[in-house]
Amino acid sequence: MKESPYFWAFQPNHSMPFFNPELVTLVRNQSLNAERTGTPSAEVQQAMTKLGLFKLFVPEQLGGLLMPLPDAIRLFEEAAYIDGSFGWLTSIGAGGGYFSAFYESAIANQLFSPTEAVVAGSGHPTGTARRVENGYLVTGRWTYCSGSVYATLFTASCRIADETGQQPNSIRAFTFRPEQVTILPDWNAFGLKATNSHTIIVADAFVPDKLVFDLSRPPIAGFGPIFSYPFLPFAEASFAAVCIGIGRHFLDEASQLAKQAKTSWAATKPERYQYVQAQIDQQKSTLEACTSAFYEALDASWALTAAGQTVSEDLSQKVGALSRGVTMAAVSGAQQLFPHLGMAVVDESTAINRAWRDLHTASQHTLLKAYPAIH
Repeated sequence: MKESPYFWAFQPNHSMPFFNPELVTLVRNQSLNAERTGTPSAEVQQAMTKLGLFKLFVPEQLGGLLMPLPDAIRLFEEAAYIDGSFGWLTSIGAGGGYFSAFYESAIANQLFSPTEAVVAGSGHPTGTARRVENGYLVTGRWTYCSGSVYATLFTASCRIADETGQQPNSIRAFTFRPEQVTILPDWNAFGLKATNSHTIIVADAFVPDKLVFDLSRPPIAGFGPIFSYPFLPFAEASFAAVCIGIGRHFLDEASQLAKQAKTSWAATKPERYQYVQAQIDQQKSTLEACTSAFYEALDASWALTAAGQTVSEDLSQKVGALSRGVTMAAVSGAQQLFPHLGMAVVDESTAINRAWRDLHTASQHTLLKAYPAIH
């Protein structure tokens, strides 16, 4: 692990905390202003880069940390506990490093070895790529590209158009340089405000073949086991961890709020504090149980990957289902408590209100949703 005043030395066996008190103070002291400006401060961005947070899944050969997946997921949880936007940007920026093993070695080195390298983009195939000599011409528009303002490269999925301009089912991921991308500053959600999750647009951008990749193909050999782990549960677990962290933060803020209000509540409704604290304890217990089950499945799936074995479809689906389940536990807990916490919880300048908004925004990600068929 790289030396930094903000980072504890990395320990095996999922050791926490990953971040020391100086970083916690730095991020939280600037959270309100980051919301107002829509972006983390230059100091926080610099700390994230120095820590290598955007290189958690980049191979060591490219200057990355190549952290084992269970440890990285727990790090995402802790980052989100500090601040929702900070955790979200950490998970998104780190997740882009997963793509590094799907380019040719020389290209991967060029793209990911710079210290400041970080990816933004989208996996939704809302662009079209037309085959030309030595590459493709790409036109498209992709929403919700977190970290777009400071990204050093962008990746986005496109459907491949045939000679008639039609879009068959073939989908590939394309890499763009910042100068090829127009950022439309349209992120206006009520949570995760400091994530720069804007729309990006490209128009007839030439992408050479060497900058096109396909996650369904085998990764570069020798880069590490993480690249053999199935991408869908990887992404589901990453987003779920952010929701766990924000949910835990909300519950802790709720407990602190209740303690501070205990005396004033007692003057008018003596039973209120006891009731609210019991509700907080119940929601904490529920979230802890769901979190434990989530990590148990994640750890089991990673153990197979680390041993060179294949993660079964059933286990992959279990990780996904538990990712959605623990997310719902976090959201439900916040919703159950919100009506009982008084006016402080509706003040947008407070940490508890920010956590509530961030949680409800992060949990909207489509990978954290499931809709069983109605018979």
